[in-house]
Amino acid sequence: MTSARDVLRVAASHGLGALPAEPLTLSADLLSAVLGGAEAERLVGLLDQALADGALRSDDDTAQAVGEASVRAQAWSLLVERHHLVVHQILEAADIEHRFLKGPTAAHRFYDHPGLRPFRDVDVLVRGSVLDAAAALLEAHDHRRPSPQLVAGFERRFAKSVTLRSNAGIEVDIHRTLASGPFGVASPDPLWARPAVLVNVGSAGLPALDPIAAFVHACIHAVTGTRTVTSTLRDITGAAPPAANVAETQALAAALGATACVAEACTRAIGALDLAPLTVHDLAGGPIPPRQRAWLDLYLQRPGYRQMAWATVGAVPGLGPKARYLSALARAQRAHWRLGRR
Repeated sequence: MTSARDVLRVAASHGLGALPAEPLTLSADLLSAVLGGAEAERLVGLLDQALADGALRSDDDTAQAVGEASVRAQAWSLLVERHHLVVHQILEAADIEHRFLKGPTAAHRFYDHPGLRPFRDVDVLVRGSVLDAAAALLEAHDHRRPSPQLVAGFERRFAKSVTLRSNAGIEVDIHRTLASGPFGVASPDPLWARPAVLVNVGSAGLPALDPIAAFVHACIHAVTGTRTVTSTLRDITGAAPPAANVAETQALAAALGATACVAEACTRAIGALDLAPLTVHDLAGGPIPPRQRAWLDLYLQRPGYRQMAWATVGAVPGLGPKARYLSALARAQRAHWRLGRR
């Protein structure tokens, strides 16, 4: 008997191989569960395309409901895409070097058309030394912080990112690094050593991570996020490096302290999708350093902020940096406690 999970798996894998000889049926009684799952996993565009191409079948009313959901997702993505251009203009005018992560720079590169990959917010990477300046600049252009920085300098030295919201409610995450917790401790300098790739979006070329760095980032995001979103696993297959670049991919992952992220994320992609490129299978079999295996186990537990912050201490290299991190963390927690007492 066909389940919602079966239908979503077909949608997630659509376009990776030939159409199935016998398409599954998306029945009306499955529609609510399938649409809920597709929206949560950001697969609505692929679900709609799978129906249009005959990889799935349904009655006309069900197909129309999926199409309407896809249009809604694309409408929001278009608003967010335009906001990428706004953020780019603000940062470029201030001569702040930046790289956009995910969003339209993935949708336009790694999918047949961007409507197949909905996205909800803006993620942009800047150097830690200008993180405070970038955040202040966006605040000066009608963005606000949901919560204040509690300790001066903490974000640019230790945070994964700073979150702001536009007046239209679009979230902008300004990243210093690619992950929170132990996998976010390694310096992001290897990313900045690689030239940006310009991705044509609307009227501008948005600077983005090169394909190999984008692949490594998708792997890191799949493993270290609050949960593994299926669309991120699909990103991995779209950005998978050719065989000639596997060694370079492994070297970049190692330089970012994320060897385990690549191996684990590729393993999850193979498990979640019906077909994955051969290089994804090759990278899934890579060795994982024991210390990073322990970190993976920590992320699987989905710890809270405090537990993750304290677990990061062991990943900070050197006694001096550890002491500075602990001091900043303790000051941030005291400030948070005082704020809560008001």
